Amino acid sequence: MRQLSACRPARWRPALAPALALAAALVAGCSSSPPQPAAPPVAAPAPVEPGFETPRAPNVVPPDVVAHVRKMGRVSETSIASVYQARQQIDVPGVVEFAHLAYGSDPRQFVNVFAPRVLPATPVPVVVFMHGGGFIGGAVHTPGSFQYDHIGKFFARNGYVVVNVEYRLAPLHRWPEAGQDLAAAVAWTRRNAASYGGDPSKIFLMGHSAGATHVAHYTFDRRIQVNGGDDGVIGSILLSPHVSMEELKRFSVYYGPDFRPDMAPLNHVNERRMPVFLGVAQWDPQDFQVDVARLYTALCQRDNRCPAIKTAQQHSHLSSILHINTADDSYGSDLLTFMRDVLSTPPGQNGG
Repeated sequence: MRQLSACRPARWRPALAPALALAAALVAGCSSSPPQPAAPPVAAPAPVEPGFETPRAPNVVPPDVVAHVRKMGRVSETSIASVYQARQQIDVPGVVEFAHLAYGSDPRQFVNVFAPRVLPATPVPVVVFMHGGGFIGGAVHTPGSFQYDHIGKFFARNGYVVVNVEYRLAPLHRWPEAGQDLAAAVAWTRRNAASYGGDPSKIFLMGHSAGATHVAHYTFDRRIQVNGGDDGVIGSILLSPHVSMEELKRFSVYYGPDFRPDMAPLNHVNERRMPVFLGVAQWDPQDFQVDVARLYTALCQRDNRCPAIKTAQQHSHLSSILHINTADDSYGSDLLTFMRDVLSTPPGQNGG
């Protein structure tokens, strides 16, 4: 496939050319917009609703993180976790964890739930999260580490119930079993969310890397969706996923030696519409950036309008997920704003 410079115009059909050029620019960390006149001074922002994000100063990625990322380059390396260990907020007042709740019979089929310590008077939305690990590794919790408890703590302290999903891994478990595990976790969430203060009719799915691929599988492929898609899921957050046949066929450890087109989430985008948030890191390996652009383009073409998309500037594949719940706000406020927008917009008018 011929590659285009992200900062040069590409030839798309006229109605979508501006949006698709923007997709390429976003994943490359540059801008395709012309200079704009300076905005006039604005008044101080109005108070935000309780349970949602608190306005912050302009974001600054820590200098040692920037130096580490630039030194390592476009690789999916794990040593960046040690850089974040001291920055993570381990104890979050008002948030309680319920660990190792089984949703299936396999030892890896369990969830960890993060919820408000005091049940809210009105049920709150739910985030169902799947970690990455290249289809063969990763864990919902690592003793002595903040991973991936930090995702639960971040959203719980912002007014959500969070279901962190552990799932079965390749090579023992191949496609579509991880997607089926997510389906089982969604079904568990539907049955149990209210016990933790959650609203089972307002579920957001979220995944990173291979976890985002599994979330994309469930989001678009109607064959594995709970109750034919009548499952309470109202939005999907996909951070650095692989979604295309071109990229996924390399992962025979999960997809097997004979990859079929129907295994790629990108080939199912017409089966379900819902609001989608796409994220990618400036220093992600290029294959992740290209697949995010492919999915962005497909959704733009499908709907004649485009989904939310964000490039985490100065971040790598892993730092883009590990920085969440620290003072670095590269993703956090954008994710919360996306979710607040979905919750406040009538169905059918929110880009889904």
